[in-house]
Amino acid sequence: MSVIIPTYQEVARLGLRVEELLPADPREIIIVDGGSTDGTCELARDLARKHSRVAFATATRGRSMQMNAGARMARGEWLLFLHADTVMTDETLFHWHRAVRQDVSLIGGAFSFRLDHPALRYRAMEWYVNRRSRLLTLPLGDQGIFVRRSVFHQLKGYREDYPLLEDRDLVGRLRRFGPFRVLDIPVITSARRIEADGYWKRSLYNFLIQTLFSLGVHPRRLTLWY
Repeated sequence: MSVIIPTYQEVARLGLRVEELLPADPREIIIVDGGSTDGTCELARDLARKHSRVAFATATRGRSMQMNAGARMARGEWLLFLHADTVMTDETLFHWHRAVRQDVSLIGGAFSFRLDHPALRYRAMEWYVNRRSRLLTLPLGDQGIFVRRSVFHQLKGYREDYPLLEDRDLVGRLRRFGPFRVLDIPVITSARRIEADGYWKRSLYNFLIQTLFSLGVHPRRLTLWY
């Protein structure tokens, strides 16, 4: 497995994320930065010097461009796109290995959604996101999307003209290509961005953007509003 982590201003979290992943023995961890000025690049270079399975690159800022750049460097059979504020445990990876070995036809998938905040309102958000993910097979990027490298390149990766919802678009194309599965085991994402925006404001924005995208509004137009 090649783990690809797009970063921007993530110096406070990146080191811990890499140290968590290394014992799980991925083939490589590829960090692709989009122009950080907080020390993320320096930390990533140090991690790459320290660990032979860590690589570092830079790309034009934007998750689509950064993740595509990481995928071009990757050598693993599977690509896992992981946000810098999302935690993947040993248990999560164990279940992932078991799932892909049991179903050799699987071309991609994602994990269940969990937030690291104890407030009850976040359990409601988790319930909604996981319900949507399973019923509609529509996980998003903070659920850790994984895909066979050969399939990713056949689909030409993430659309680089999508400044947001690039994960939603990729999942839609993957589902039409072959079997795609949302695993029951979760990854754990920080609630920091939701807290910064405000729970109800962020929830409403996300719902409206998802709905408008489903109705055919291009992400470039949504970005102006978002």
